[in-house]
Amino acid sequence: MHNLLRLYNQNRKTIWKIIIIIISIIVLIRVLNYIAGINNKKRISNSQNSNTSEKISSNTNNNNRNNSNTIISTNKSLVEGREISSESLNTAKDTIDKFINYCNNGETQNAYDILTDECKELMYPTLNVFYNNYCKNLFEEKKQCAISNWTGNVYKVIIAPDALASGVINTQKETTDYITIVNKNGEYKLNINSYIGRTQINKTDENQNLEINVISKDSYMEYEIYNIQVKNNTGNTIVLDDLTKSKTIYLQDGNGAQYSAANYELSQNNMIVRDGFATNLKIQFSNAYNISRTYTSIVFTSVNFNYGEQNNKKEIVVGL
Repeated sequence: MHNLLRLYNQNRKTIWKIIIIIISIIVLIRVLNYIAGINNKKRISNSQNSNTSEKISSNTNNNNRNNSNTIISTNKSLVEGREISSESLNTAKDTIDKFINYCNNGETQNAYDILTDECKELMYPTLNVFYNNYCKNLFEEKKQCAISNWTGNVYKVIIAPDALASGVINTQKETTDYITIVNKNGEYKLNINSYIGRTQINKTDENQNLEINVISKDSYMEYEIYNIQVKNNTGNTIVLDDLTKSKTIYLQDGNGAQYSAANYELSQNNMIVRDGFATNLKIQFSNAYNISRTYTSIVFTSVNFNYGEQNNKKEIVVGL
């Protein structure tokens, strides 16, 4: 013990110098590690902001547009896998971006004017309905969107809060819509809220003086509604369907697949047609939208040609 004390006393200055150097090195290492950690956090934060900007905000390099709220996620159709022309993509982007801008800025009338007449008629018959049922809730804060071609002129649109404006990425507030680009006499309009559009059909079949005219159909992403007029010249009151069973009215495609009508959407009164009168029907079928599917007919399996008789039911096939 005395030897150690003597050694310490003889080399006190040297020993303390070594201790101070070791402590200095440890402190320096900790400082450098702290600085490195801060730089790393900054790098990660910058990277996240960059990714957010690329996905849901305007970017001159990626979008070749300034002040845009809309980006193109991919140049391929999500359903068909084929490449979409840049002209079609930019037309869709510019039209949707204009609509989003109007909604963001509270220019409800201008946004409403971009919708097709059919979309207004079926979904937003007045400006107030459009504001209360669409703009008020969806655009309570500034939004941006990313678009991808779904199929044909239909685009999948992911609408999300503007992360750059709010400083927060909130995927829980994302909304997915399917928007269709429609060329109306050289002016581009939109069908929104998963409404695809109207197709004129005008096919008429006559059976035993019962005339059924399929006028048009309105297509949505999950179903279609056929607009039909039935004229009764049979001499009797007829019942198109008593609606007591399901799958008695169906739409048939080219492969023989059947898509049943939603009977709960039909009124029993509208299914009864007196002699010399006509009725207008809107029949909803359960088929999801498919641009490549061909439909061949609408089939009424239980048409009663005499309202007073129960055993006078026949099948009527209306070609499309």
